[in-house]
Amino acid sequence: MNVIRIRAPQLKPNIVLKLASLILACLLNMTANAAIDVYDFDSPQQEAQYRGLIEEFRCPKCQNQNLAASDAPIAQDLKQKSMI
Repeated sequence: MNVIRIRAPQLKPNIVLKLASLILACLLNMTANAAIDVYDFDSPQQEAQYRGLIEEFRCPKCQNQNLAASDAPIAQDLKQKSMI
């Protein structure tokens, strides 16, 4: 009985390095696209009230962080709700 051996294709080291660099760049790019909230306030008093609320309210997911320091999606929603 004859056994046929199939070799896996050999990748050149520079191709592997380029592929690893591309994957790393993609992963770093995903974390660098953090959202920055921009709100327009009618008055400085309204802005101060908003900032006071998000500093006082706690994130339900993080529990030990206030809404201002939390990046959780629920915290983002609560910040928008407190803006109204």
